[in-house]
Amino acid sequence: MASLLNLQTDQTVNLLALHIFGRHPTSSNTVLNNPKASRVHATITWDGEFWSLQDNSSNGTYINGTRAHQNANLVLKVEDRLQFAGLDSENWTVKDIDPPKSMLIPQTAGTPIIVLQDIAVLPDEKTPQMTLYQAPGGLWVCESSTGTTILTNGDRIGFPGNIWCFNEATSCLETVRIDTQATAAASDIVVSFKVSKNEEQVSLALNIDSQCFDLGEKNHHQLLLLLARQRIADNHSGLNQGQQGWLEKSHLAALLKSDETQVNIQIYLLRKQVIQALPHNLIVPQMFEIHHEAIRLVYENLQIETDATLTGSSDKSKNIAL
Repeated sequence: MASLLNLQTDQTVNLLALHIFGRHPTSSNTVLNNPKASRVHATITWDGEFWSLQDNSSNGTYINGTRAHQNANLVLKVEDRLQFAGLDSENWTVKDIDPPKSMLIPQTAGTPIIVLQDIAVLPDEKTPQMTLYQAPGGLWVCESSTGTTILTNGDRIGFPGNIWCFNEATSCLETVRIDTQATAAASDIVVSFKVSKNEEQVSLALNIDSQCFDLGEKNHHQLLLLLARQRIADNHSGLNQGQQGWLEKSHLAALLKSDETQVNIQIYLLRKQVIQALPHNLIVPQMFEIHHEAIRLVYENLQIETDATLTGSSDKSKNIAL
């Protein structure tokens, strides 16, 4: 993602899709500690293809030593040098001009910026209470025990003492080539399990159209296997689709001889593993549905077989394509 480096302070600033530099502490994304800077001094924006700078100030913005024309949009290049409010002011250099990414901007002191890529958990991976992931279509979703919410720009999320503001890289979505993406429905996905006789090893694969994504053996596949068996059992008992497969997290934790924090960690690891295994141009629905403290596997085409040869150590994975 695009960033500027302050050559005097070594401060690196990751650029938002619309990023304001100025002296005003609340109107500016990056505050300029220079009495000659205007309250809203300059704006850097992403137009879907380029980053451009617009000067709005009285004392000017300088690019490579030349004052920018006020209100003109000037395309930025890597290694361009910027100075806000005079040639004697701090030097900033353009480090990167990649497209913007959605971010969580801290609203409480000491809370870090979180750049959103495919999936994230709050407050951290050791104690996941909220999961953020990108749904088909590019929308960001926040999921917790209280429900699932589609995030919009400016939403505040978090916990007492750790609050973030969601900042969406909306312009970046305009550059996504929808015609090169393949979208798979839940009904298009076959989840295949191979289980050792003692059920200590569980191998997992996702079959989507003509491709097989072998996820290997992982300890957290046990959780998915339990949810798959619950869904199969409910189907055989005649429950309708909407009622099939639900398990309380507390019950799931008991079956795994674990606790709910470990269940949340394993759910996160499964989601992350699938995201990393699939190509970026293949969009699939999230594998889990969560309602309050209950969870189920969304995918309904499930295959479970005992594999007598499956006795190796777990936590091996690879991807293959047929």
